[in-house]
Amino acid sequence: SEHDTYTGTARNAGSRNKLEWNTVLFYIYENYQRMYEYMSEGEYQLYEADSKRKDMGGQLGFSGSWFRNHNLTFGTDYKMGSVNGTDTYYTSTDIISNAGKMQTGSLFVQDEIFLLNRKLQINLGLRYDFSKYSDGLFTIDDPSYSIEFISQFEDMAMPEKYWDAFCPRFSVQYKFSETNRTYLSVAKGFRAPVLDDMTRTGKKKGSFKVANPDLNPELITSFEGGADVDIVRNLSIGASAYYSLGKDFMYYASTGDSVNMG
Repeated sequence: SEHDTYTGTARNAGSRNKLEWNTVLFYIYENYQRMYEYMSEGEYQLYEADSKRKDMGGQLGFSGSWFRNHNLTFGTDYKMGSVNGTDTYYTSTDIISNAGKMQTGSLFVQDEIFLLNRKLQINLGLRYDFSKYSDGLFTIDDPSYSIEFISQFEDMAMPEKYWDAFCPRFSVQYKFSETNRTYLSVAKGFRAPVLDDMTRTGKKKGSFKVANPDLNPELITSFEGGADVDIVRNLSIGASAYYSLGKDFMYYASTGDSVNMG
């Protein structure tokens, strides 16, 4: 096997007239290659996997304290990821390919409010997330008898998908002293489907998984509360509790259908 990774990052930060900014740009290219050799029901098989993955994007953030007792942060981020994989068989005629692109981005704003001589801190945030899936495909060139059953799942042009969500956040903290505090937070999260789950069909640990371009993004709402308290000198205790509600979580599940894998 061989795993080549090339990365690059550029950063810039500065400030002027109570405005601070921070910029990050990144690029990642991965090329994973591996030879697979095994016996399956008395039949020898040899194939090479070649997977090329790219991730690129950046973030631009601003912050400033233009109003008394307020610290405002806002900005945007963007990321584009792609996969282009091929399994080339040397013991048969099969060439299996899968590809897809995923774009994700967001706009965000947050206001930190300090009251009661900065003992009370309130955070109000709002984030708008969006994702776009495109150029998805799963194909088999010259399928042989041993994997001909996968041909029924070929898709030369998977439909484009677009998702978005507003994700608010609220937290409040009260500091009795520098080391004693209590806090409460509520936040909503968003996660787009994984490219491999949307584009790649094949055997999975003795079973069979089917690419699903109709997946929805995962959504989660989390509640958390806690406190840090000094007991005696040099001894403190911290405790927290959290509860999360998830929707459309992605995992492998039986569809009730069956596939004849020979």
